[in-house]
This record gives sequence, C-alpha cells and structure tokens, in this order.
Amino acid sequence: MLAGGTAAASIARTALDFSIDLALRPSQPNYRLANRRPPTLGTQPFLSLETATAPVISCLGGHYSVVVHQSRVMCTRVETGEVCAIHNAPGPEERFTSIAPVQAASDPADECARVWACTSLGRVMVLNTSNTGSYQEALATSSHAAVICMLPASIGEIWTLREDGLVEAWRDRSADAAHEQPLVPLRKFSISSELQAARRIASQGKMILLYRRELWFAATRSIWVYDTHSFASTSTARAEQPLMVAHLTLTAHDAPIACIASNVAYLDETRIDARGYVFAGTDAGHIIVWRASDYERWRTIDMSNGELEVRITSLACVSDRWLWVGLASGRICVLDIGSDPHPTTVQCPLALGLQDGSSGAVQRRDTVWAVAKEWTAAESPVTCLHVDWSSLLTERQKIQVASVHANGSVYYWDGSLAMDCQYNELRRRTPEFAQVRDITVQINSWNIDSIKPEVLEKTREDQHFLRSWLGALSGQQAPDIIVIGLQEVVDLESKKLTAKSLWKNTTSKSKGKASTKPSADISKRYGLWRSALEKTLSRGMTFSTAYRVVECQNM
Repeated sequence: MLAGGTAAASIARTALDFSIDLALRPSQPNYRLANRRPPTLGTQPFLSLETATAPVISCLGGHYSVVVHQSRVMCTRVETGEVCAIHNAPGPEERFTSIAPVQAASDPADECARVWACTSLGRVMVLNTSNTGSYQEALATSSHAAVICMLPASIGEIWTLREDGLVEAWRDRSADAAHEQPLVPLRKFSISSELQAARRIASQGKMILLYRRELWFAATRSIWVYDTHSFASTSTARAEQPLMVAHLTLTAHDAPIACIASNVAYLDETRIDARGYVFAGTDAGHIIVWRASDYERWRTIDMSNGELEVRITSLACVSDRWLWVGLASGRICVLDIGSDPHPTTVQCPLALGLQDGSSGAVQRRDTVWAVAKEWTAAESPVTCLHVDWSSLLTERQKIQVASVHANGSVYYWDGSLAMDCQYNELRRRTPEFAQVRDITVQINSWNIDSIKPEVLEKTREDQHFLRSWLGALSGQQAPDIIVIGLQEVVDLESKKLTAKSLWKNTTSKSKGKASTKPSADISKRYGLWRSALEKTLSRGMTFSTAYRVVECQNM
C-alpha cells in the first residue's frame, strides 16, 4: 500500500479549480434522514472537579475513563461515574501533557486499567486507574523534551512524539516486572524539521498510524506521511529519518487542520483501495477526505448545514461505516461513510470568455454521504472523541464512544447505534406485521373570547354555527380524525383574573407532593365546551359518521 519516492509537490489552485474539481469544491452531506435521538448508554456524564481553563486530554477503555486537566488525572468508572482514583503531577510546577491507555490482551474489561501519562518535564508516569498506585517508568531515551502526543499502536505498544520531533516506539512491561533496567525503545526516528514547519504544537488527534507502519502527522496546513519501516539516506546518529512517502498540502481556500482520523483499521486489504480514507477536520467546518491508497484528495465535505462559524474540533471512526464528527458548538454528527454516496446534479459555472459576454454552465455529477444522526451533547466544544471496541467483549456488549468537552465533562454514547439499527429493521419489516394507510385529519381552531356555549342558543343561526363550523368539509369524505383547539376560554382582560385564580396549588394528602391544578371555575368552563362539541359530533349531526372523544387536555 506504500508508494516510494519523494514528497508530492503542492499545486496552486484557483477559484475556477474549486468550481469544477469535486475534490476541492465543498459538498453538503445529505441531512434528509438524520435524526436527533442521542445514542445514550444510560450512564450519567462525569464532570471534572474544577472548571477547565486549559485543553483537556483523555482516554477510554474497558470499565475506565481517564480525564487529564493540567496537573490532575481523574479516573472514573464508566458504568457508574464513580471516581476511582485521582493522581497529581509529581512536581509542583509540573503538568501532564499527554496520556495513552495500555492495551491489554487478556481481559478486555481491563483495557484501560493502566495508562501512560507524560509530564512537561519529560517524565513518564504509569498510573493505575482503579486505585492511586503509580510509578515512574525509566526510559532509555536520548531526549529530555516533553512528550506532546502518544499513540497506542498495538497490544502493549505505545508511540511517543516529543517537542524536538523525536518519535519512539515502546513496549510496555507488566506492573510486576523488574524495573532495574531502563526501557529500551523498539525503534526511533525524527521528524524534527516537519514539526518545526508545523508552527502549531501537535496534540491528540493530530497523529494516526495506518497498517502499523505508515505514520500520518498533521500540522496546520500540511500532512506528512512516513513509512516507519524504511529510512532515508540522510539519517543521523541521533535518530534515523523515516522515508517520507507523501506531503499533502492544503490550498489557500482551506482552513487550518484541527484533527484527523481514518477508517483503514476496520478494512481488510481487499477493500482499502475503494473504501480506505483519511479524514481531516478543519476550522471552517469542512472535512477533507484523502484516499489512503494513493494519497489523492477525494472530496471536501461541508458540515456547516447553513450555519456560520462552524468548527470541527474532533473526529473518530467507529467502524468502516460511521464517522463521528465533534463540533465547537457541542454538537455531534454521525456521517454514514460506508453506504453508497447519494448522487446529485450540480451547476458548475465556468468563465468561458464568450464574445457575447455570456457564460456557460457545465452539469457535473457529484456524490455526497448521508448524516445518520445529529444532536447536542453539551454546551461546550467537543475536544476529543474516543472509541472503545473492547466493551463489545464485556457485559455491556456495545461499542463505547466517549465525547470529552472543554469544560471537563464526559458523555458516553452507544457507538453501535443499536436503537437505530433496531428501528430501521422494524421499519423495513413493517409490512410483515402491520398495514399502512393514509388518513385525513381536520383541524379546527377558534378564539372564543371567553364566551360560553349557551350563547350559541340565542338565535337559529347561532344554533347551527357549531355544526357548520365543524362540518366545513362535510361535502367531502368524512375525516378520520378531528382536532379542535380553543383559545381564551376565560376572559384574559378581566381585572379580577390573576394567575392565582387560574391555577391553585394543592397538596396531595396521600403522597404529600405539591401539584398544580386548574381552579374549579376554569374546569367547569372546559367541561361545558367539551360537552357541546361532543354532542355535536357524537350524534352524526355534522357528518354521516359519529365521532367519540379520544383525548382532551388543557394546555
């Protein structure tokens, strides 16, 4: 899957290129089938003990969720939200800069039982999430720079990126193993020149590993792709230089990159060419899609949905089909990237330079994905989205997705979208157990200005008013349902009328709970109108069919 050679050169793009190039022109996803039902897991959100004023980093696995805020690490149990342990930085002026779970192979429930936490002074602490046990891991490294990003690569393997551009791969040793000798890295290499060119400190969500050998490192306006198993001839004694297989750059019209994700881990080699993508979320609400097989820019998806100042702050692929998108507004969207894209016809204006001054238009076929879900998780930016597949092998039997927000709150979601799958299956099989037919509904609304039904008994014309009003469609087929709404049943302009006279607080003697009920006069007025309307409709005086009251409520 890796292509040799030097980095690809960036190409300048014009506004005309954006209008005709499907990879550059932002396309709106299909929101037609999106629903706003949050895929909750039934657990309560966890809120940090202090208001977050700095970036929040976190990790998730098995029974445990870990949130780091500056010099404090808080470990909670996912099912109950109980705080299992709190760890503080070892030094007074020290803070935690990155964290990663130690992936366990024996018990999926203990996937996040231990975590690596790196500090601003370059120390690596191994913390237990179920208790306050911790120790400092001795690393045989040539750098003392702070670790700014950690990446779980495989079972027991963690990659670290330091501020000076040094990348090291480590094999975690068990807690009961001997710690006399420093831990030696499995491999190491340097991307210092690219990190300096980034101009923005790398963080969680800016580095991913594909095929266990291809490292994608994202900066503000560039993505570098390295083959970590091949090295360039310019390697130094301090660290080898990995072979750069691609250098992907943004155009002047693109906003800076905020996060990246990929679905390649969920695909076998036969489907990577067709379905393997790398996604980059930008500060303008766009998702730039590259094909992982040939590093070509494939599409630009606009997630703004007509809103202004939409920023994508986090991305996560739950499977080869679902891409979760976290926004700065606190909303989360689930994009269906596994289904066949929906074709749409678009107009692409072209400045043809015709002699008569007119311009032509070219019809092009575009394809967009569909948004399956969209909901507001919290009134705070989504700083990170974590996916935990190990929970499928626990008693929960669902994929855990945690959304971490800038205020320190963590919400847990069902990544498998089980309720939606059940609903879609029921809807698909509805013809097997139900019959569907169209019905007609007649809706009547009347502001009665506080009159009583007896007023309609004064003249012959008034006596037939209700019948003619309710039977406005009597010349047509009788409706299946009649809905009647009455306004101003009481005189709202009366000086004697107060909120206290309309609603009286009464206390239930049996349960001792306060309840709000309408006063007796108001209830009597409602009863008079209900009787009058029911009398008119129940005897078939308006339509040939008699009606009965199904529901009657006071708003």
